[in-house]
Amino acid sequence: MPSRASVIWLLTTRLGTAYQADIHGAILLIEEVAEPAFRFDLMLTHLKQAGIF
Repeated sequence: MPSRASVIWLLTTRLGTAYQADIHGAILLIEEVAEPAFRFDLMLTHLKQAGIF
């Protein structure tokens, strides 16, 4: 099974563009160190509503 690693901000901002990551069928590793918890939650919700997972 392939894996993909990314910063959640890049995943969220690239939705719907030619640069959107193809993560279907992969294990997604999200790295985030300095993002406030509420923004991280907003971005996870955005990805879920977009059908990423």
